Amino acid sequence: MKSEQLILIFSFIVIFLFPFIVQSQEKIEIQTVYSVILEIFEDDRTILNSIEAIDGTITTFPTYQTDYSLKIFSHDRKELFKSYLGVSFTINAGDAGVIKLDNTTIHFRAPYYPTAKYMAIYHESKNIFEIDLSKSVCNKNAVCDLGENEYNCPGDCKTKEGVSSWLYIFILIAIISTVAFLILLKFKPKSQSYSNLYQKWK
Repeated sequence: MKSEQLILIFSFIVIFLFPFIVQSQEKIEIQTVYSVILEIFEDDRTILNSIEAIDGTITTFPTYQTDYSLKIFSHDRKELFKSYLGVSFTINAGDAGVIKLDNTTIHFRAPYYPTAKYMAIYHESKNIFEIDLSKSVCNKNAVCDLGENEYNCPGDCKTKEGVSSWLYIFILIAIISTVAFLILLKFKPKSQSYSNLYQKWK
C-alpha cells in the first residue's frame, strides 16, 4: 500500500473520530468550585480542615438519600444548592471484618455561586456545621482572586473594579482625543492658520 493511501486512510479515521473526541472532552466541565475537606465525628462534631475556591469539577454526589446533606445559601438565606453526602464510619478490612470508626474525613467539590453566603452540613435535620463563605474565601489582600466577588469579598473586588473602571475611562478619553486631533490635522489647510480655519467654518 502506497504512503499516499495510508495518509488518506489515516485522515479519514481522524475526521471520523474527531466529533467523538470533542464530545468526550466537553463532558468534563471545568469551573470554579468550593473544595472542602471536613472531619466528621459520630457525635456530630465537625472540624473544617480546609476550604478554597479552585478551578475543577463538581463532585459526583450520591443520587440516593443519605443521613447527611449539604446546602449552600445566599445572603438572604435562599437555598442555592442541595445534595446528599456519602458519610461512613466503617471500613471493610476483608478477612479482618468491618472496622468501626468514631470519625471520618470527607472531601467534596461543591458548585460555586457568586451570591453564596453560607454553606451548611446536616445530619438528618440537625445542622452540625455552618460556615460563612465570605469570611472563608476572602483573603483580604486587595486583589479580587478566584472565588472572590463583590458579594463575598467587597473590599478586594470593589477596589479592583474601581481601578479598572477609571483606567477604561482614561483610555477611552485618550483614544477619542487622539482621533479628534488627527481629524483636525487632516482637514487643516496647510496655507491657513487655525484662526482662518475657524473663520471659514464659522
